[in-house]
Amino acid sequence: RQELNRSATYDRLTGCLNGAVFTSMVDRRAARPSEDGPRSGAFLVIHPEHLKSLNLRFGLEWGDEALRLIASTIQSSVRKEDLVGRIGTSMFGVFLPGASEKDAKDIGERIKARVREVYFAPKGTEDVLAVQVGGVVFEHELAFEDMFRSAEERLSVSQGRLELSHLGN
Repeated sequence: RQELNRSATYDRLTGCLNGAVFTSMVDRRAARPSEDGPRSGAFLVIHPEHLKSLNLRFGLEWGDEALRLIASTIQSSVRKEDLVGRIGTSMFGVFLPGASEKDAKDIGERIKARVREVYFAPKGTEDVLAVQVGGVVFEHELAFEDMFRSAEERLSVSQGRLELSHLGN
């Protein structure tokens, strides 16, 4: 039973929450009333750079290894109360309850820096891993889809910089 529960909750490749569970947990937190007033925080979308190129040059197994390394780095770079999920084939989401804009920027920049430091040498050829990070900071917690859409928009216009948009302010 525990193994079934685990396989239904976590992504097999990365060990992160799978997309459906991650989305559900974010939405449940948004729906739960808070005694301290409005729920605030941030949501980050993280997308590996050059993954398609890695897959073409070295094979899918090395692309999978890059995803595992990136996921592990993300998980070790966040706070214990944060949620990390694999929300697409090569995309991760990080939900940061109660995070300020500064917290979100610090965490996003820490993830980017630590991913660049990961040793990755497919077939003995050293390569650099990199990620793009986009995000949204909110004062009144929103549904997953609203946070995701806004964070992904920041990702597409950021051109390598970490940019956060503000919702509900």
